[in-house]
Amino acid sequence: MARALHLAGRALGDPEMSAVAVAALRGVFRRPWPHANLTGPTLCHGEAGLLQAVLRVTETDRDPVLLAAAGVLAGRILTGFDHQAPFGFRHGHRTRPGGLVGVDEPGLLQGAAGVALALATFARHPGTAGTSTWDSMLLLN
Repeated sequence: MARALHLAGRALGDPEMSAVAVAALRGVFRRPWPHANLTGPTLCHGEAGLLQAVLRVTETDRDPVLLAAAGVLAGRILTGFDHQAPFGFRHGHRTRPGGLVGVDEPGLLQGAAGVALALATFARHPGTAGTSTWDSMLLLN
């Protein structure tokens, strides 16, 4: 939502709207991490999705808090690499009682591929950053 607001502010020439989006993202990193309500390292409701949104916002808004947070978040994702998992990262699937179960998926939204792409974008690998890249389908660019 913050990225959508940020894009709207840029499209409408409304810097205050974009600033609200930056403030919202900053707020995510001010909260205690367990309250971030992320389901794990993947794109869909996870750390890689938050990382990609922050990376997109910081392309035009070089906010020092968000730039630092992106580094911390990327490190957190990398620390969560699981050598026992077939694809290295497990998607956190919510169960009805409210728990999380790690699911092994290779895919984009809920799998290791999306995590790898977000980390590659963080590292600025060719073909992962720019105006038209892999995250177009997420409507982040």
